[in-house]
Amino acid sequence: MNVLTLLLFIALLAGFLWVYFQVYLPLQRVKELTAYILEKRSTSGFVQSGQWGIDGVIRNLRDIDEEVKQLRLQVEQEGQGLEALFSRMVEAVAIMNGQGEVKIANRPFCDLFGVEGEAKGRRFNDICRDMEIRQAGDLALIEEKTGVREIILEEAPGKIKDLKVIQVSYAPLQLGGEKKSGAIIIIYDVSRLRQLEQIRTDFVANLSHELRTPLSIFKGYLETLITDEEMKRKDQQRMLKVVGRHSERLTLLVEDLLTLSRLESSGDEQELDWVVIPKFLKRVAEDCRQLFVKRQMKIEVYCSKEVPDVLMDSIRMEQVFYNLVDNALRYSGDSEKVEIRVQHDEEKDEVLFSVKDYGPGIPSDKLGHIFERFYRVDRGRARNMGGTGLGLSIVKHIIQSHGGQVWADSELGQGTAINFTIPLHGEWYDNEEMVDRAETPSGSQVS
Repeated sequence: MNVLTLLLFIALLAGFLWVYFQVYLPLQRVKELTAYILEKRSTSGFVQSGQWGIDGVIRNLRDIDEEVKQLRLQVEQEGQGLEALFSRMVEAVAIMNGQGEVKIANRPFCDLFGVEGEAKGRRFNDICRDMEIRQAGDLALIEEKTGVREIILEEAPGKIKDLKVIQVSYAPLQLGGEKKSGAIIIIYDVSRLRQLEQIRTDFVANLSHELRTPLSIFKGYLETLITDEEMKRKDQQRMLKVVGRHSERLTLLVEDLLTLSRLESSGDEQELDWVVIPKFLKRVAEDCRQLFVKRQMKIEVYCSKEVPDVLMDSIRMEQVFYNLVDNALRYSGDSEKVEIRVQHDEEKDEVLFSVKDYGPGIPSDKLGHIFERFYRVDRGRARNMGGTGLGLSIVKHIIQSHGGQVWADSELGQGTAINFTIPLHGEWYDNEEMVDRAETPSGSQVS
């Protein structure tokens, strides 16, 4: 009896141990393996064992885990690629989920609305305070509409207050067949585009206005000359002189337009050479001297001895000075002078030029517009003086093509000074084909 009991006990113990090691422990491994998979932890080190197909379950779970890892890696890489794409976009981009929370937002979006830190997880309507932009987001998220709207901004937080006009594109996102799963918002800054469109419109309007006056005179006077066969010779000469004067002005206008067009064209190459500034200015003064004699005025040129030679297009720069001197003559009273001053700014490594008249001056609120095409401080007076309204625009383009800057200083009753700089460094200074630098001559004064 004792032997049978012992054998039964041994059999039960053996069965228990078999069940424990071949069933219970493998089932625990299955439980741990599924927990590891759910918690995204590594499942390496699990050995498939067990009876009744449990080892197969473990092996399948490990294979599933490897597949899930690959999918996670792929999704992560795609997500990183998407974020990298968004981060490199100059447009502000935001993607929100069905609850209106931002899931992805690039840096331009955060900067635009003054978001500190991450925008992810925050509500879109809490970030964006502009009502029209929020309405665009609601149209995409709630009404599932796609569209584009242009918004004129007046005041908003962050850098968005620096913009004038933005274009908001919105569209719903439906992922996995779900409805209202999210929306995407893209914001473009179209301020510069609208500004250019306005410039184009103003240019066409101004050009039409400039052309209308001479063309109307041509038409009226020619009709009179044709129909009045008995007109006196004296009256004919008077009318022909008027037509000739406006014809000359129209020719100057067309020439200035062509010059401006060439300057703005990338195909207009500069012919750079070393220019000895005192000699260059002396030649300019001599060319203009007769104009000053007629007006009983004088031109004075002051050039510092320290001014070095400058690498520039001398023909273009002559055009700059002729335009500036011509402007100074037009707006100066009789028995006055025009000054040209030049000095070397060693700290900024540039040469500063200035052409000053002692005319009536320009109001401060109009000073910033004088380099615009066809802009005139006093339209009636300027047109009577024969200007085309393009001279300072041409000056600005030539100076900027040399890497310089141009601006004006003026005070009512004290005259106006047009100042510009030419840098003594630039990409053309590294051109080995340029001629050797000439010896810098001493300064001079012409009066």
